[in-house]
Amino acid sequence: MLKIAVGMLISLLALWWAFRGLDWPAFKAALAGADLGLVLLSLAMLAISIPIRAYRWGILLLPVRPTRLRITSEATLVGYFGNNALPFRLGELLRAYFLHKRIGAPFSQILGTVIIERLIDAASFVLVLAFLPLVGHLPPQFQTALQWALVGVLLVSLLLVFLARWGRVPFLRGRLRSWVENIKVGFKSLRHARHYPALLASSLAIWGLYLLSAYFGLQALHLGLTLSQSYLVLVAGSLAISIPAAPGFVGTYHASVILILISVFHLELAAAQAAAVLLHAIGFIPVTLVGGIIFLQSHLRYRDVKGLSWEQEPGEPQ
Repeated sequence: MLKIAVGMLISLLALWWAFRGLDWPAFKAALAGADLGLVLLSLAMLAISIPIRAYRWGILLLPVRPTRLRITSEATLVGYFGNNALPFRLGELLRAYFLHKRIGAPFSQILGTVIIERLIDAASFVLVLAFLPLVGHLPPQFQTALQWALVGVLLVSLLLVFLARWGRVPFLRGRLRSWVENIKVGFKSLRHARHYPALLASSLAIWGLYLLSAYFGLQALHLGLTLSQSYLVLVAGSLAISIPAAPGFVGTYHASVILILISVFHLELAAAQAAAVLLHAIGFIPVTLVGGIIFLQSHLRYRDVKGLSWEQEPGEPQ
């Protein structure tokens, strides 16, 4: 409950900061003037990214059990629903549990592939951050923070890789040891170099589609931002997702996007607020609705997922 309370408080404070000076007529006019065709194009970019992400996850699942793309796509959408609509950001546990129920593979082994996929996401985001200074829109005050963020992400990634590939992990005990043992399952696919091109290409495609989605969403509001400027907005929104917040990253996402748009690109506050709301709606509403429908049709129960842990099979004693 404390985690939920802290997240809600952070979201409320971020929402207050983001919309404290809301000019409702100007805000409403900015949204009303959005180009619907470009909004749909932005949505299409995100829709295309889902099967590509599911395909990448399927590569990691090969040592566990080969799985059809449709099933991994459904599980990915259920995971989005869990992160966006349920407390505790249960999306990763939820999609692993959903897949466990669908294909019958061990829950802990599926979790191992989920953890590795998140590590691949982190590594690809490091590359996204590393190229950020090249776009020419990074203010000096952000450069130091960016450097520390890169160092931190790299150190954590290297530590996890080291722990996961260690043979017996003798100096770990309890839950941490079980968690690391699960990660080792996910590394099995990475031992085969033939998978690397597909993993790299799919990761680049995912971030490319995210960038195009942000670009078309911003273009829909006639803000005149270039693709490289949209790149910085994408990075700001992606970093905000790591901050503890209410489900759906409400508030933190809006505040980060608005901060970049008004402090770096000097947009009017109402236009920046409209952009934050539109981009969040594009990335939040469709996947949450579709994922929620799949979740309800699967007859999974929230209390079952809430009781799961990262190191136990479903049904095992806590």
